[in-house]
Amino acid sequence: MFVLRVSYLAICPLELCPDEAYYWDWSRQLDWGYYSKPPMIAWLIGLATRLGGPSEFVIRLPATCLGTLGLWPVFTLGRGMFGARVGFWAAAAVAATPGLAAMSLLMTIDAPFLCAWAFAVWCVWELLSGDDINPRWLPGAILATGLGLLSKQTMVAIIPLTLLWLATHRPLRQHLRSPVLWTWII
Repeated sequence: MFVLRVSYLAICPLELCPDEAYYWDWSRQLDWGYYSKPPMIAWLIGLATRLGGPSEFVIRLPATCLGTLGLWPVFTLGRGMFGARVGFWAAAAVAATPGLAAMSLLMTIDAPFLCAWAFAVWCVWELLSGDDINPRWLPGAILATGLGLLSKQTMVAIIPLTLLWLATHRPLRQHLRSPVLWTWII
């Protein structure tokens, strides 16, 4: 999938869309944030263009990498919940959606956000889904959530959604009192 996306990206005749050009301009003057978006998009484009030069291919390459990388937690979560076959088909279904295909070719804030979201959901599931909390997943949950917040503010939704999941799933309700959960949230 990655090779196909990179190949298409290399021959893609599309110029940068206005948002991509805007984010590329930000990447030339890195900051901790911008008036309308968090800084991750500019940081990624800045890193890519410093390593590979300012071209449409290089500006869009992080989106392709993140779109492909984000399939790993989908596969792993599906495998952990229902088996390897379900994990494979879950990742294949996500990879085949037109939305992800577009987000893997255009460098917008959605590419890093969705990758971080997938990793955060996987880490939070591993952290909280058992009878006992598995604290070794806490750093991953914190890191993925933090990177998601640096990509798009919508990432904050994972917190109330996780609390709702725990509150409505009786066997896991006990985790609502756990300091590990509240460490992740804070």
